[in-house]
Amino acid sequence: MTPNADIIPTIAWARQQKTGNATQKVVLLAVATAVDVDGDDCPSQSDLAAQTGLGVRTVRRALAELERGGLLIRQRRTADGGGRRPDRITLNLDRHSTNGGRS
Repeated sequence: MTPNADIIPTIAWARQQKTGNATQKVVLLAVATAVDVDGDDCPSQSDLAAQTGLGVRTVRRALAELERGGLLIRQRRTADGGGRRPDRITLNLDRHSTNGGRS
């Protein structure tokens, strides 16, 4: 995926955020490069795992921690017929890093 002008600010924002650890940072950066402005084109946890070289469970934990930390919001989505779709992920771009110097 080639970054377009809409996601450049999200990448810059993600780079400035203080997360709990390097794993959370790499997942946040992967999300920032993949989501569109309204969160409709969200990567799956499997896609994020493939992009980052992390395991799916590790990505799942990192997403949960990023959500608890207020950096993103996830909304569960279902496909027609009741199957799962990737969660809608919205980055909290109004949040400014306040996590006390952690990476």
